Amino acid sequence: MAGLERLSSDELRTKWRRLTGSPVPRMSLSLLPLALAWEIQARAFGGLSRETRRTLDQLASARTRTTSVSPGMRLVREWNGRAHVVVVGDDG
Repeated sequence: MAGLERLSSDELRTKWRRLTGSPVPRMSLSLLPLALAWEIQARAFGGLSRETRRTLDQLASARTRTTSVSPGMRLVREWNGRAHVVVVGDDG
């Protein structure tokens, strides 16, 4: 990864295609080495957690975010015309 900043733009693009098997994303040339470094690290150490990927996907598509519950939180769901309310206890 240390040598990424010394690669030419063509070398960076070639490295991206070989590493990911996908087209080079549209981004500035100054960000491409950082994106490559992230891809290399993600492949070596596992990348983002499932929860983080889900949250990012929801934010990107402007869908409702799923948040984890915390004590005192009220969960409300309407079903068959009746509201059902649950208060999260200290034990979750």
